[in-house]
Amino acid sequence: MFLQKTLKLIDPNGLHLRAAAQVVRITMKYHSRIIVSCGPMMADGRSILGLMTLSVAFGMLVTLTADGSDAREALSELQRLFESGFHKS
Repeated sequence: MFLQKTLKLIDPNGLHLRAAAQVVRITMKYHSRIIVSCGPMMADGRSILGLMTLSVAFGMLVTLTADGSDAREALSELQRLFESGFHKS
């Protein structure tokens, strides 16, 4: 299954190291391939270095693409993370 979701980054610090680590932790739980893109740049959701090179700042749009059997669940969990501003609830 191939799914995509575009989200606005609401954390004032952007996609910083701790936030990128949270994204990686979530993507590692799923079998689906997850790509994070911002503008023309793309990164594997399992690569903290790749995510940091995107340089996503506050207010920018990020597109999450998941391809695999558990794509829906992976994107749902990532959406909750982004919408919380990377704060664990």
